[in-house]
Amino acid sequence: MKFLVDENLPIDVARLLNSLGHDARSIAADKTLRGIKDPRVIQICDEEQRILLTGDHDFMNVHDYPPAGRAGIVVFHLSSRSRQAMLTATEELLSFIEREKMTPRGKLWIVSGRLSPLHDKMLDFTVRVHTPAVLSRRPAFDLE
Repeated sequence: MKFLVDENLPIDVARLLNSLGHDARSIAADKTLRGIKDPRVIQICDEEQRILLTGDHDFMNVHDYPPAGRAGIVVFHLSSRSRQAMLTATEELLSFIEREKMTPRGKLWIVSGRLSPLHDKMLDFTVRVHTPAVLSRRPAFDLE
């Protein structure tokens, strides 16, 4: 799968994905992309058919960033934004994709959970899948 890792996530998320055979770009690792605005982020995803991985809740606004026709938008809404929490959540996300035999194509996924005290797994790991049909009946929302 192809991913674009937003600059609000650790560069190590892209490194992890690449080490597992995926094609991941990190905005934070690319000097030419650092600091770009959200519309440009989603434009790159559209042009390169990449799944966006982000911690930016602005991307949950489906009126501004409708998921239909896109490779997918995955927003991490975790209790911790630590490097380890993000890496563990990314591993859990990949396990979810494999186990459920689905991808976020055309959907908004909101990933939540909290890192266990032993830092080896996510507790209460949840992927909320929002499809365009459901989203069209709902107003934009934010979890903060």
